[in-house]
Amino acid sequence: MLKVFKRVALFVIIWVIAYNFYSLIVTPVQMEYSSFLPSGMEVSFSLNALIGTFAGIFMGIVFSLFDLLTSRFYHKKSSFGLEVLIRIMVYCFSILIVFVMGFVSYLLISQKGPETSFSVLVIRYFSLFSFSILMCILLGFIIQISRHIGENNLLSLFIGKYYKPREEERIFMFLDMRSSTTIAEKLGHNLFSELIQDCFFDLNSIINKYKAEIYKYVGDEVILVWDIKNGKHRNNCVGIFMEFMKIIDEKKEYYRKKYGVLPQFKAGLNSGPVTVIEVGSVKREIAFYGDVLNTAARIQSVCNEYGNDILISETVADMLKSGGDGVKLEFIGAITLRGKDKEIKIYSAAPGHDPDSAGSAGI
Repeated sequence: MLKVFKRVALFVIIWVIAYNFYSLIVTPVQMEYSSFLPSGMEVSFSLNALIGTFAGIFMGIVFSLFDLLTSRFYHKKSSFGLEVLIRIMVYCFSILIVFVMGFVSYLLISQKGPETSFSVLVIRYFSLFSFSILMCILLGFIIQISRHIGENNLLSLFIGKYYKPREEERIFMFLDMRSSTTIAEKLGHNLFSELIQDCFFDLNSIINKYKAEIYKYVGDEVILVWDIKNGKHRNNCVGIFMEFMKIIDEKKEYYRKKYGVLPQFKAGLNSGPVTVIEVGSVKREIAFYGDVLNTAARIQSVCNEYGNDILISETVADMLKSGGDGVKLEFIGAITLRGKDKEIKIYSAAPGHDPDSAGSAGI
């Protein structure tokens, strides 16, 4: 609910700024041609700013509603261009509804016929309507871009947050499909690619719920990242894996019918300090560097050896212990990972008796 409120507030602010910017451009023109406006029609910066603010608040709320409906009910796997087009069409439809309602309300309140209101329609409605449509196209494109590269990444790239290296504490999960080579040989590359697409689509459906960010897709592996606060909250960093496994199990008939296999996954988690920096020029992205990632990958690689689907480091286990009883931890042992000199304590994780904290799927 808090995230929805923040999103609504963001869109309200964007539309208020946009409409006040529009007022700054249009008001001088209206003043210059005020003799052509209907008698008694007041034109001033303060009045237009006031109208722009209230219109921006209303438009921001309506836009947020349609954005929420689009995100909630449109989950089909489509091309980037089609997704942008659908989103823009929905936004433009919301704009059309608002402006039709506004114009009809104006006619009713003014109690004037369409003839005397035509100039008002042209000056105050048609130009504003065109501006609003352009805003919808721009916002639709930006929103879809943010969905592809991540909202936080888009903002960080825009403000240059990581233009210079910064050290931050993060939690990483390396999530990998079991027996992927065998499955790929059985299905062939095309059908196997569709299997990966389906699995990661199911994973993406709960990414926001567990406040995760997708760092990278590497073949049949995906790397998830959290800041410490979001990863620790309600045991999100392990809860996402458990719910993902639950989703796969609920769709087992679909997977077996289409692919002849039920995909299984394993995960390794670690946390600690990493260096974050913006890299690339032709293609830019936010990159993480540090031993934390390598250790997380090594932990995931020993899941088969210890017969567990999810293994976590001691640093992550300590966070989960202090985060409540939604996760049941079991100490596996102190082991030396491949390529490491020092031993590291690892734990297995399973759902506790708080399903809301860590999902309800078994490992």
